[in-house]
Amino acid sequence: MTSSASYFAGNASLQGIGGPAIFHGVDRETRVASTSSGCLFVGYEPFVFPANNAAIRFWTGIFGYQRGAYTGAFPTEEEAKKLLENAAIIDVKQKGGYYDFALTETAVQLDTADFYRSDYYAAPLDKVAVRALDKECFLFQRIDLEGIGYGPICIVDIENKKLLTRYLDHY
Repeated sequence: MTSSASYFAGNASLQGIGGPAIFHGVDRETRVASTSSGCLFVGYEPFVFPANNAAIRFWTGIFGYQRGAYTGAFPTEEEAKKLLENAAIIDVKQKGGYYDFALTETAVQLDTADFYRSDYYAAPLDKVAVRALDKECFLFQRIDLEGIGYGPICIVDIENKKLLTRYLDHY
């Protein structure tokens, strides 16, 4: 019931169990936040989470994305990998609470608190491969000393300066 009300209020979230690296950001299909109750299983999750997630998917299937949801470009993991293969390599600067990415077509920022929320131990960003999509989102991945991308691929909502998702570096 609360998941339906949350959907119509524009603040629904998919729920799961696991660490922040798994449940952080926005679900690509429903465009709602993906959240976690943490790493420990309490006992109520099998009764609450599936119903919550099913209701959100049901309403999204009927009415589309919830009010206020990000509606721009959102590549899959495979698409993101391909897009970054020949991407520009730039230096990243930190100004206050934001990372600044000076792209050819526009300057883009990322809220550092949002970036580190799902990766507590990440080193500061230095050099990245980056590609913007339709001035809606941009993708980036760290670059090592040999110019090779490593670590997760991050997708950022340009307008809101927030991390949409992080495709983990499990490959």
